[in-house]
Amino acid sequence: MSGDPHTRQRRLEQQLGWAGWEIRSASPTSQPLEDQPVASIARQLDNVAISYTLSIGKRILGIVEVQQDATPLAETLAATGARIKNDARQRKNSTQEFPAFAYVVDSEHIYFIDARYKESKVRKTQGFHTPAALEEWAEHDPLEPFEALNQLPPTQHLHYYQAGVINAIEDALKGGRRRLSVIMAVGTGKTTTIAQQMYRLASSDVARRILYLTDSRLLLNQAIHAFGALEVEPGVSLNAVVPIFADSPAAIHGATVGRTFVYASTIQSMRAQLAKRATTKAQPIHIDAFDAIISDGVSWPARKSQPSWKKVFEYFDAIEIFFDSTPFLDDDAEEEAFPVYRYGLEQAINDGSLVDSQTAKLRPRANRNYAHVTLGDLGDLGERNPRVFLASASADSHDAESVAISLRRQGVNIIHPAEGEEATDAIELVMSKIKAGDTLVPLLSEASVDAFWSHPEVDSLLERRGIEIIPAVLKPCFLPRALAERTVVDVTRSVDDLMSALNVNSRIDLNILSSEEFEELTSILLRRIHFDVKKINSSRRDMGYDLAAEYRDALGFGDPVSYIVQIKFHHRQRSFVGDLHRLASIISAHADRPHGLLITNAQITSVASEALADLTRKNVQIRVIDGVRFKSFLLAQPDLVNHYFPATGNR
Repeated sequence: MSGDPHTRQRRLEQQLGWAGWEIRSASPTSQPLEDQPVASIARQLDNVAISYTLSIGKRILGIVEVQQDATPLAETLAATGARIKNDARQRKNSTQEFPAFAYVVDSEHIYFIDARYKESKVRKTQGFHTPAALEEWAEHDPLEPFEALNQLPPTQHLHYYQAGVINAIEDALKGGRRRLSVIMAVGTGKTTTIAQQMYRLASSDVARRILYLTDSRLLLNQAIHAFGALEVEPGVSLNAVVPIFADSPAAIHGATVGRTFVYASTIQSMRAQLAKRATTKAQPIHIDAFDAIISDGVSWPARKSQPSWKKVFEYFDAIEIFFDSTPFLDDDAEEEAFPVYRYGLEQAINDGSLVDSQTAKLRPRANRNYAHVTLGDLGDLGERNPRVFLASASADSHDAESVAISLRRQGVNIIHPAEGEEATDAIELVMSKIKAGDTLVPLLSEASVDAFWSHPEVDSLLERRGIEIIPAVLKPCFLPRALAERTVVDVTRSVDDLMSALNVNSRIDLNILSSEEFEELTSILLRRIHFDVKKINSSRRDMGYDLAAEYRDALGFGDPVSYIVQIKFHHRQRSFVGDLHRLASIISAHADRPHGLLITNAQITSVASEALADLTRKNVQIRVIDGVRFKSFLLAQPDLVNHYFPATGNR
């Protein structure tokens, strides 16, 4: 709060008023109004206020001390802290009211001291707390919620590392940490862990009002669906216990202290809300609007990067818990975010913890057939020009860079973040940066193919995140069985085949189809990948499925496998857990126990993948072809792409 003393006083009082405190001059004859939050000027120097008392009616809650230029800040903080702690001791043995909280304001910052703790905690805030927040805090022992947290039963049905994450977080919070982080590899049940942690924090009153942040609208929608499906108690989902609001400003403004809820938002949306309220007369969002912020995939930004996002975390005076999939690349950020638990990709693979890993381990890898697929020239890339990530081994850096240059010359938005890395490191680095809608092109050679495809669960993990995968042969090599269902392109001589594949990929938008067109396309595609499809009548459809089919091995070495097929076309993301259980019930009702096949244009969620794995353990055989895998099948069917997804203007 720079400027002359009178200007600083005016700005300080504006902030107090914005938080809900009425400014008054102290007067021996003035009587406090009942339940009226007041900031009374307690002391003045040269006609400038240097101290305020915060009270509601006759109850004193806190003080505000203005730092004087002649006194070092550290000295003022120490003196104020000692005074507040002394008052706290007297308050226990007296009926007289003593303040529990103090603010020290210098020319730049506001410092907050909470005397309820044995050791006063000093922290910077972006403003003053509301009267309701200070009153609620003053009425409760700050250690009671942590005692309640200790009394909660251990979480059930979690992997050892998920329970370890929760224990590490809660131990750090009990020790007074207010910012901490967790590293969990993608696909290890981060959403499940977050849901359990939010439930425990809210149930114990450690954090009643929780802000859940992510940086992707798709991930936000997936999380909201997951919170409605994940059980935090037997038969009870998170949203049945804790109300969940999605990007609803009214939920923040309607919230009262003591109310329990989760507010789910993208960080971009929250930043926009804060910026709007800083420049307009819109209803303010107070710094105590949330007790905790749980960040899913939004790392604590380094000091010099993403300043607008960092301001969101700095604005709220709340516990901050960061869940991320990769270690910090910035030492300063790691120091600030205080990691309490790490569970990396390599350990997850070794443990078999990635979803679908048990199924993946059964896939045979010995296939000595060299794959070369030519898709033909389908024209230029469409209007959509997504990011294309190249991943290569360090031994192939020169050839990989030649591919990148050739693609960039043709207008492809190439990202090659892992250039020069070992193949396994390259994939992990790409996974930390790639997002839904991007395309990954692993450049295959003898140096890289084993690293990329020896753990096929990583393949399904990327697909589940909505990431297209187009393997490209950079140098002749033997391809594993895991690539049998994929279109593999050849870039040993030119990037023409890869350009064609990218063109096909950019034109396929399943959401532009009608439900009838999607069902028709599904029937044709199934026939082309060796299914004998039989249409069923409307009475059978009333039983819950759309097609009956037999899968026949193309070479005739395997017995036919019967499937009942359920086709789900949705324009909005959904969890599919209910659909999977209904399909499982249909399968169980058949005497011959056919396999199930769920085909959808949407993206399968991690919660649905976990439900699918659970059904597999119960010997219910269901496979899912979601939108990402459906597109991968279409890559090898250019005539279908031309028919159902013609060039712009020809549809």
